[in-house]
Amino acid sequence: MEKLNIKAVLKESRQLSLRMKEIDKLISTKETEISRLEKMFSNPDSFERPQKLTLAGEEYQHLQRDIGVLWQEWQNLAMRSDEIESLNNDTRQSYHT
Repeated sequence: MEKLNIKAVLKESRQLSLRMKEIDKLISTKETEISRLEKMFSNPDSFERPQKLTLAGEEYQHLQRDIGVLWQEWQNLAMRSDEIESLNNDTRQSYHT
């Protein structure tokens, strides 16, 4: 029974790590898009029509919100990962005593 729990914890740890890496990539991609938009904002002539500026502003806000949500998820995953690491360390110590 204990081995199954350890396997489940190790599997969860791997899944957390994979998701955290995925989030890192998503954030990086969104930050690149934000940089692109910021360059456009610094050159108002790049917007042929006011509607394009409005849409770009909405996209910018959406990207900022997405990044905030992703960072929150990453922080939650990191806390869970730390909990698992702590459990793993406690388990190793109990086997050695």
